[in-house]
Amino acid sequence: MDSCKLPFGEPIYFEGKYKEDKVYDLYVQMISCKFKIKKNKIPTIQIKNDRFHFKENEYLESSEEEIVILTLTSVDLKLFFEQYEVYDLNYISGWKFKSIKGIFSSYIDKWITRKIEATKEGNKGQRSLSKLMLNALYRKICYFVRSSK
Repeated sequence: MDSCKLPFGEPIYFEGKYKEDKVYDLYVQMISCKFKIKKNKIPTIQIKNDRFHFKENEYLESSEEEIVILTLTSVDLKLFFEQYEVYDLNYISGWKFKSIKGIFSSYIDKWITRKIEATKEGNKGQRSLSKLMLNALYRKICYFVRSSK
């Protein structure tokens, strides 16, 4: 969250495949496809809310010859193509975002510094509080992303 680009601002909807955009350089892409894990690769895809075909808590090695719809961030889409052979691919639509680095840097730096100092001093209470504050930021971002879907 400190050194990677994060999306911000109002997204722009697009149809079809994302086209490179230097201003709106992060995106979420909806695709339909079939897929199968490549040799010596690790499964990274789970399909939720489809109790007829897939188990929600399992990473899939294939779509079992089913055409599935996936909505993936640009980072996850890249990983998906690295890990899987993809067939019958159709780009449906998506949302593209502006990105920013370091939006939480001052907050993270503050609590990391306090955590390190507390560890050196043996101040377990301050160390726990610092860790909670760092974890809280991550949880809030994850909650926001999940609740906005």
